[in-house]
Amino acid sequence: MASNRDEKVDGAKIAAEILKRLPAAQQKRLLTAIEDSSPQAAAMIQLNYFSFSNIASLPAKSIQTLVREVRHNDLVMSLKSDEGEVRDAVFENVSAQKRALIIDDLESLPVTREVEIEEAQRRILKRLEELKTQGLIKTASKGYWA
Repeated sequence: MASNRDEKVDGAKIAAEILKRLPAAQQKRLLTAIEDSSPQAAAMIQLNYFSFSNIASLPAKSIQTLVREVRHNDLVMSLKSDEGEVRDAVFENVSAQKRALIIDDLESLPVTREVEIEEAQRRILKRLEELKTQGLIKTASKGYWA
């Protein structure tokens, strides 16, 4: 029987899991610092790390599946602070009716704390990971995220 000392630990995977739990600004700072000091370590972490902004680089079919599989309120909340690529990617991959509903809900959403937005984004990423594990979503795409 192997002792605990003999267990292999995937440090890059653990680091990626820790990063996912941090606020977005802190994630970015830490990833940049790691890239500056050890590009190899950063590359290994990035293989295990998928942030909310990476959703924009998913294949269209994966975005469509993700939008169908997450709670509407989480989707709207998660897009509240996103004015860029993720919002555009979602809007490009939903029907005109769904897009209008999301826009209407975004406009009627009251001022929201950043922590609430990040919690919604984490729930979406958790669901994305579940769908990926089930083989329903592929995250390998235009970019380097696996």
